[in-house]
Amino acid sequence: MNYIAFDCHRRYTFARVEDASGRVLWEGRIPHRLVHARKAKVMMGMVDKSDKLDARRLNILQRTGTLPEVWIPSGEIRDKRELPRSRMLLVRQRRRLKQRVLSNLAKYGFVVSGYLIPLGGRERRC
Repeated sequence: MNYIAFDCHRRYTFARVEDASGRVLWEGRIPHRLVHARKAKVMMGMVDKSDKLDARRLNILQRTGTLPEVWIPSGEIRDKRELPRSRMLLVRQRRRLKQRVLSNLAKYGFVVSGYLIPLGGRERRC
């Protein structure tokens, strides 16, 4: 019987395989590869699906060098993408807050009029 131990890290997994007497059969780092799941599924052309079959077919794609990997952008690019996302989120939250305030005012009979953009930043009178 062989014993396998894995030590998982962010970018790699360190593995060690020993036999029953403790003799090391294999030891090394395994780099992580992020597979494009949709493309891999199409390439495998699977009708039957199980973990065992998935692993077998993924190994075939890996051996033939056709395993589709996902491109992971660098930290600098991810940071640049995060700025517009954060702004969009904040704008959406601001709009919802304005709508809630106006809804509550209307509920009690107060009407905000005379402004093109109620409760907006640069408000202009109509």
